[in-house]
Amino acid sequence: MVKIENLCHSETNILLKDRTWIHRGGKVDYWLQPENIEELVTVGKLLYGTKEPFVTIGHTSNTYFKNSFNIKYVIDTRHLTGFNELDGNTLVCECGAPMAKVSRYCVERGIAGYEGMVGLPGTVGGGIFCNSGCYGCGIDSTLKEIELLTTEGEVIRLSAKHLDYDFRTSAMKRGVLQGIILRGYFDISKRQEVSQLLTIAEKNTADRKMTQDPPAQNLGSTLNTDGIKGGLRNDIIKILTRIYFHISKDKQKRYSFRKRMICILYNAKSVENYISDKRMNCFIWKDEGADEAYTKYIALMNEVYEHCSVEIIIKE
Repeated sequence: MVKIENLCHSETNILLKDRTWIHRGGKVDYWLQPENIEELVTVGKLLYGTKEPFVTIGHTSNTYFKNSFNIKYVIDTRHLTGFNELDGNTLVCECGAPMAKVSRYCVERGIAGYEGMVGLPGTVGGGIFCNSGCYGCGIDSTLKEIELLTTEGEVIRLSAKHLDYDFRTSAMKRGVLQGIILRGYFDISKRQEVSQLLTIAEKNTADRKMTQDPPAQNLGSTLNTDGIKGGLRNDIIKILTRIYFHISKDKQKRYSFRKRMICILYNAKSVENYISDKRMNCFIWKDEGADEAYTKYIALMNEVYEHCSVEIIIKE
């Protein structure tokens, strides 16, 4: 029987924390790196056939691998970065293509619908899986169909409607639809002046730098939340924040103040340093204490905010 690790470039005994976005995770026996889609299909088919445990990853910019997570195989798609125009209306992208690079390509050619995603970390496959998007642009509004390797080892094409997209989630993220995303087929039929799209993209990039942390050490929006809950402590937070927002015009100081008030009133000072100064729904894995602080952070956010739902993928 052919060994799976001999079907493509592979490495053995890898620590996930040495390879993942926020440097977390346990041990991987075999780190598989297909050089093309054909190798990915071959490896995927064999793994599905043997029922061996594995995960498929891209940049891992939306995935929290806990240090307790150990697995036999990881398929790394980051060498599968090709994309090209299939016709005048479709851009076909391999699963490992960087979403930011694809979006920039579109903007520079006057293709509308991607100007909000030029600063988006992660790969096409990850974007499709999570329904990524920002600044009014998103996968759910640009994706036409996907090419998928099913768990039965069949390569099929599915229209975007089969992903059953909702805000930052999909049928694949919910586990309803399973398989390995091979390619995404995107709509490039909408046109706009290049200069206009570049201006919008530059504005969005500048705003991202002002309102969001640099991508290192965090996974973007950790949680999706609604407004602050009722209750005495939360009412005090609302009042104090409203007063401070009226006094200060500095956005960063405003949000830092809100964070400080929340952590004081909820006796959560040990969590404060791990929460972004720019937005409460972003957690920062800045040191080894972050894993313990993350559990406390989730508990805190559920105390303060309505309808907290985790946006990131967690492997444990």
